[in-house]
Amino acid sequence: MWYSKNKKKPNKAQDKDPGPPVDIDNLVDLAALEEKMDREIESLFSSLASFNVGRANPSILSKISVSLSNSHDKVFLNKLADITIKDAQTLLVIPFEDESLKDIERAIRNVDLGLNPVKENNILKVLIPRQSNEAREKASKELKRLAEIVKVKIRKHRQNENKLLKSNSKANVPKDDVKFWEEQAVADHFISKVSSAVDAKLTELEKR
Repeated sequence: MWYSKNKKKPNKAQDKDPGPPVDIDNLVDLAALEEKMDREIESLFSSLASFNVGRANPSILSKISVSLSNSHDKVFLNKLADITIKDAQTLLVIPFEDESLKDIERAIRNVDLGLNPVKENNILKVLIPRQSNEAREKASKELKRLAEIVKVKIRKHRQNENKLLKSNSKANVPKDDVKFWEEQAVADHFISKVSSAVDAKLTELEKR
């Protein structure tokens, strides 16, 4: 025969026209990704607000769940009373209704914060103890642990978008666009917000 037996057959897959390049913006929903990361940041901010660093802060008490004696309802403390700062180590809890005072006092004592409110007329005084060196060290480790958890979640959202993008590789996405997305669209902005928020709380923790 005039042709070689080793002659390769045409690769139809290679010869097939992949079609026009696909705009990467049609495959990656940046707004949805940012919304997911924002939710992680908001959750972190909420945790940091109530984090006890040994100084009076109404947020320490605001989300304590109070069981009401006259019903089966549980209500956040800040829905039942004003929480104000008397001084650097003391919070004042002023119930909107006198009959909820005992329920609020019990809830504060039972929560795992080591607090012992003192009743004066219809007001509760709550002393926030200064933290020992050992307690500060433990709190510092916990803050760093929280930061790392949130950073991992943010990176996970990022990785999920990468997987989605790669799964659409057959859609003829320009390689330069994919490389730019993978290298430049990392959630540095959100991770930076996590670091800044936790660093601020660590600085607050070190204040005596």
